[in-house]
Parts: sequence; C-alpha cells; structure tokens
Amino acid sequence: MRHRGLLRGIIVLAAALALPSFALAQAPQPSATNAASAKASVQTSTQGSKDQPFDPHDLNGVWQTRLENSNTGIPPMTPEGQAAFKAHKPGIGPHAVPLAEGNDPIWKCDPQGLPRSLINIVRPIQFVQTKNQMIQLFFFNEMWRIIATDGRKLPQAPVDIPRWNGYSVGHWEGDTFIVETNGLDERSWLDAYGDPHSDITTLEERYHRVDHDTMELTMTITDPKMYTRPWVMNKEIFKLKPELALDQQEICTPSESENYIKTIVIPEAIPPGKK
Repeated sequence: MRHRGLLRGIIVLAAALALPSFALAQAPQPSATNAASAKASVQTSTQGSKDQPFDPHDLNGVWQTRLENSNTGIPPMTPEGQAAFKAHKPGIGPHAVPLAEGNDPIWKCDPQGLPRSLINIVRPIQFVQTKNQMIQLFFFNEMWRIIATDGRKLPQAPVDIPRWNGYSVGHWEGDTFIVETNGLDERSWLDAYGDPHSDITTLEERYHRVDHDTMELTMTITDPKMYTRPWVMNKEIFKLKPELALDQQEICTPSESENYIKTIVIPEAIPPGKK
C-alpha cells in the first residue's frame, strides 16, 4: 500500500501524465471480452450523446480533458522570454533535465497556475454556474477558480497583487463562453515544458459546448514581454464525465515533496556504479 501511495504521489508531484505508458502500466489490463464490451459501450454512449438535447449555455458538470496537448504553434520568444525559458528546467519535454537538476515549481508544491491547470493533468474539473459567477473546481490540490460574470472589468496590468489563477471575467458571445484573465503570478509556468510568462500576460479562453458530452476550449496567450506575437494554443477537447466523483483527495504537500526527493530524485542523481 505504501508503494502504491508513493507511485500516486509521483504522478501528482511530477504532473507527468504526458507519459501515457506510465499511467497505463498502473492499470490492470482488461480481458479481450471486457475490452470489446467496453468499446461497444463507449461507441454507443458517444453516438447517443450526439442526439441528446443540451443547452450550449449550460457548462455545469464534471469535465475531463485528455493528456497534455503538446503545442506546435509557439511563437518566437523575445530576448527576455528566451532568458526566462533557459532558466526553466522541466522534467519532461524536449528540454528536459534529470530530476535532480530540475526547478519546476510544482516540485515545491506551488500551484500550477493558468493555463497549466487546464491542460496539464488528466483530472476532472467541475464547472458550477451561478447568476454572477462561473466557478471551476479543480480535483488536483482541491483548488477553485472564480470567473466573474457580473460585468466587471479586469484590473489594469500589471496588478498590485498577482495571483496564481489571476483575475478572470467572463461573458457570452452567442454559444461561446469567453474568459479574459490577467494578473498571473510570474512564478508559474504556462505548461510542463517550462514556457514562461510575465506580469502583463493576458489569457483568453473560449469554451464552446458542441454536443451533450463534448466541450472545446481554445486559448490565446498574449505577452509582448515574452513572445513576439499572440500564441494560440492547440484546441483542448473536454468530455462530460458525470460518473467521476470529486470525493477523493490529491493534494501536493511539502512532506510528500520531501519524500519524493529522498526516494526518487536523490537516488536518481547517484551514478550507477555508486548505488
């Protein structure tokens, strides 16, 4: 049980679900009969969802996205952006370094910030709509985000007090829910690969529910300090997952981080002949 808990802690701390083979290795493999039955069930459910009635202005429910969608349209960085990027040492991706040399903020249990919380981990997010707010409840680290929909304006950038999830306002344009965010804490990364942002970053999210079970998210990063032009990130696809309960707990704590460093990071840094 302790070993299983450690593996789970590794997944939480590393946010390494960009490695699907690792995740699959933790799950029992279904028999051919069960796999065929599950496939048929998924096909039936997917086909049926297209015919189910839905309100495109209703985003309530538990939604789950896929593994991190690596981006291909990253614009050129400014000299300041290149310097910040070189200072970041991620644990995954084309610029990955050994764990012992990494400085990903999540190793210290810092919040992921935005947009990383939306794209990095395959864990559910619950949307709760009220008259004047859209609330996102993140399963990982039990964090919440409030998007004001009462017509208020964003604070002028750069803000006096930045926040991990920044300041967000939202409104509807037709069937698309548009969110504008600024005031993001510079300590967070945009993604697991170490792409940076500054104190004047603005994030635009466009949510569009295309059928009963499917919601698309398109995001644009605008940060003239770090990038030479706006960055339109690859489209994310969310699926409605009402069967996923948010009653379990996955919280990154300093004690878990310390244990991870002692049991994984430090042993990995020791040369093979000296282990």
